[in-house]
Parts: sequence; structure tokens; C-alpha cells
Amino acid sequence: MSRHRPVPWRVDDQGPPRRRRKGRPLAAVVAAGQCHDGKQLEPVLADIWVPRVDGGRPRTMPDALLGDKAYSSAAIRYELRGARDQGRDPRTGRPEGQPQTQRLGRRRRPGLNTEKYKKRNVVERSFNLLKQWRALATRNDKHATIYRGAVVLAAIIVSLRSEETRPSGWVRHDGAMPAVTPGGVAVRCATPDDAIACASVHYTSWVETYSGLLSVAHWETDTLERRIEKWSRRLDDGAVVTIAEVDGAVVGFAIGGAGRQIGDHSPVREHELQSLYVLADHHGTGAGQALLDAVVPPGPAQLWVAEKNPRARRFYERNGFLPDGERFFDERLGIAEVRLVR
Repeated sequence: MSRHRPVPWRVDDQGPPRRRRKGRPLAAVVAAGQCHDGKQLEPVLADIWVPRVDGGRPRTMPDALLGDKAYSSAAIRYELRGARDQGRDPRTGRPEGQPQTQRLGRRRRPGLNTEKYKKRNVVERSFNLLKQWRALATRNDKHATIYRGAVVLAAIIVSLRSEETRPSGWVRHDGAMPAVTPGGVAVRCATPDDAIACASVHYTSWVETYSGLLSVAHWETDTLERRIEKWSRRLDDGAVVTIAEVDGAVVGFAIGGAGRQIGDHSPVREHELQSLYVLADHHGTGAGQALLDAVVPPGPAQLWVAEKNPRARRFYERNGFLPDGERFFDERLGIAEVRLVR
């Protein structure tokens, strides 16, 4: 830290002025004192994983790098531009196979965005904030793992003290904190008056998702009227259900809770996403992401998903849920399900 090792910090540039530019740590790498700082950029970037509140793959690359001359080499510039996907040598920035003596021609002089570079002071102040911990400032630890653990602990404390410790899509189960995503999706808790809307979304989503997986006989008994009856009883009994609305119309719902026993499979996580459905017309709008963030707290969790539902599985994989090898066959529906955990 005395030589400013590359520690990515989040520099917020949106929202009210009192919330702007709150540098928060994203990743940390401990290296030898005699090692060049620039060589540590790649392992630091590999540790960055920022979920998107409005949906999509987590971010792994920064919009800009604010650093000193140690990070101005061509190799680092090509690394940030995705050189590995362009056939470039990550060590030199030259095309692979090109001799070192062969000139690349007239190089474009790299520019400096002065407005963005003004934000570098946020990073410098953040380093000073971490150095308030005496153990980090003195660097007396003999083992790098112990020192890095102290850095991570201090970073967690800094993040917890920040006003923005949860995604904007997070809502309390009592409905006291309604949220609206950037895509215009409002998230709130369902009331008994939402029974018909929830039943309609539930039935339509099943038709859109499982029409090719369930038998014709199933749809003879699984009707919209029966769904409305079940949802009316469920909400009247005080079930906690989170719904997503667009322009006042319910487009999805989600249910979260404690891990459940499914067949012979005991829960392996404390929290579980028990149900999440969004109408097909609203896929990709951020409704599913907002519901997931609302009912499942960040951290370890589990869920069960139909084995032959590739779209849903890709969505959950983007949020860190991966199969753990467990499989359950629902004999009543004739559908195989797999467990995903994170």
C-alpha cells in the first residue's frame, strides 16, 4: 500500500451529490515490494465481479483506469481494450508473432481525459482511509495472507459504513421501501387484492415456459380459475410475495424463504429462492433481476429450476448460481429439476 498497489475502487458518479464519489474497495492483491505495480493489474481485474441491478452479466472491466505512469504501458492499454480477443500479445501489446524489432508504424498518442483523472483523488483518499487501521499502515505482518485478510476486513467495514450497501432493487418484506429500477419496474409486497393478477401471471408464465414439457392432461385440471382460488387463499393467509409492476400492471412475482427439503434432498443453504416468474413480454427489462434482489439477500443461497429451462438457468448463472450435481424428478408433473447454489 505504500507504493499504491492497484486496488480497484468504485467511484460513484450518479445520484445525489452527498452520495457521489464514495470510493469503495472492489478487490485487493498483495504483492512483493520489489515487484512492478503494473504486473498486478491483471490479477486485480480478475477478482472484480460487480452485479448489475438492472440485469445482465456482472461487470468485470472498469470504464476507465485512474493511475500513475506505472499503468500507462501499451500492454496494459491493450489489456483494458480486450487485447486477448484481438490476437495481441498481452505482454507487449503487439500482434502475436510480430518480431520486437518490427515497427508498428506511427502510434496513436494516448490522450488524457482530465475530467476523469480529477477523480483519482477519491482513490488516494480511500487509501488513506484504509491506513487508519494501524496494522495496515505499519505492515508488520509476516505473512501476506494475514495482511490481505486485514485489508479485506477493513474494506468490509468501509462498505458497511457507506449509505449504499444494498442494490437499489432491494425492498423490505413489509413493503415499507418500494423501489423502482432504472427500467421503470416497481417492486413491492403483494396484498390480497393482487390475487387475480398474481394468478394470471403464474398461469400465463407456466403456459409460456412449460407448454412443451407438460402433458395435455395436466392443462385440463390446471386452469386459471383454480390458480385464482389458490392465490386468494395464499394471500389471505398472509403469505409474503413480492411482485413487479410496470405502469401499474403486475408482470412478475417472486417468493423467497428458508431452504426447503425437496424429496430426499436436504437444504444446503439457509436462504432459497422458492419461486420466480416473469411474463415473457417483460424478459430482459430488469423485472426478474429486481425480484431476485428483493427476495434473496446477497450471499449464499439455493434454488431449484427445471432442467430443460435454459433461459432461466442462464439468468441464474449470471447471478452466481451454479449446479451442485443434485437432481430431483417431480413425478406429479413429469419434470426433472436441478439444484443451483451460490
